[in-house]
Amino acid sequence: MNFAYNFSQILQEDQVTLPRAVLDSNSVGNILQIVFSLAGGIALLIITIAGLRFVVSNGDPNGVAKAKNTIIYATLGLIVCISGFSIVTFLLRRI
Repeated sequence: MNFAYNFSQILQEDQVTLPRAVLDSNSVGNILQIVFSLAGGIALLIITIAGLRFVVSNGDPNGVAKAKNTIIYATLGLIVCISGFSIVTFLLRRI
């Protein structure tokens, strides 16, 4: 048995077909909703970790300040994710 292939001959033939992705508004919307959902989940995880750091800091001013800033920024990120998810969902239902 000869398993040697001539790849140039295979690529020249019309038998080789590559899958093509068709992007419509539904698939793009689904991708954006997944991205916003993942980002929101990560923001919630960061808020939880910052809350634990706040508790573990034992009153250390630097630790408390870092934990507060992390909670504030993660909350802002969560708000952005929720807003983005809502806007994408609203626009997809209108189209």
